[in-house]
Amino acid sequence: MTEPPDAPAGEESIADEVKGLYAAARARAETELAFQKARAALAGKWAGIAAALGCAAVGLLFLALMAAVFGLVLALAQVLGAWAATGIVTGGFALVAVACALLAWFRVRRIAALMKDRSMQDGRP
Repeated sequence: MTEPPDAPAGEESIADEVKGLYAAARARAETELAFQKARAALAGKWAGIAAALGCAAVGLLFLALMAAVFGLVLALAQVLGAWAATGIVTGGFALVAVACALLAWFRVRRIAALMKDRSMQDGRP
């Protein structure tokens, strides 16, 4: 661009400064976008590894629980017999499952009541 005739030598015009500012802002935005993409890719990789490890932990915990159940049945079978031991362990787990289901049901009902409460919808306690 040509400088106005009254501008001192070596000074940039406002248009040149705006262009330079735009170029610097664009370069900064591109750099930031590249950084955020790299960070998101790394977080995604780590999240996948964490999910796989979590699944492995749950699977191993399930196997440990099954081993404990089997050991309990074997221990009780020596005292009560195989069928009685199996029935007692199965019934015990069924009772615990029913208790958990009832607790979950009561929690769901409390949540539903909370959502129906009009004063909570207005943001007031």
